[in-house]
Amino acid sequence: MADPIALIYDTTFWLIINIILIAAILGLAYKQYYAANRRREERGEDEVVSLQSEIDLFRRLAESGERDKAIITTFGAVMSRLMGGGYRSKTYLELLDENPARLDKESIASLKRMYGIYEMVRFGEVQPDEGMLNFFGDELLKLKAHLTTLKGVKISA
Repeated sequence: MADPIALIYDTTFWLIINIILIAAILGLAYKQYYAANRRREERGEDEVVSLQSEIDLFRRLAESGERDKAIITTFGAVMSRLMGGGYRSKTYLELLDENPARLDKESIASLKRMYGIYEMVRFGEVQPDEGMLNFFGDELLKLKAHLTTLKGVKISA
C-alpha cells in the first residue's frame, strides 16, 4: 500500500480529484439548468396570470383611506406577480429596464407609468391625492386588459 503522505505529492492523485470535482460541478449545473427549464415550461403558455387579487388589494386599501399603502403594496405585488421572485438585489426600475420576464413594450410602459407614482409615494414621501390614486388604478386596469390580449397569457377575471 502506498504511503498516504506520498500520495499527496502525486500528480495523478490530484488530477483524478480534479476530474471528480469538475464532474460534480457540471452535474449540479446541469441539474439546476434542467430544473429551471422545467419550471419555465410548466409556466409556459398555459399559465394563468391573475392581477385581480392585486386590483382587489388596491381597492380595499384605497377605500380604507390608506392611499400610500395602496400604491406601495399593490405595485410590489404586481411586480412580484409579473417578474417572479429572486430579484432582491435589483430595484423595480432596473427590473423594468432589463425585463427578465420578457414582457411586451406596452406592458413595460404601463408598469413604468405606475412606477412613477410608486416612486413619488415610496421614496418622496408624497401623500397621494385622488388624481394620483385614480391614475394608478386606471393603469392597473389597463395593464390587466392589455395582458388579456397577449397570445399565450391569460388573465383570470
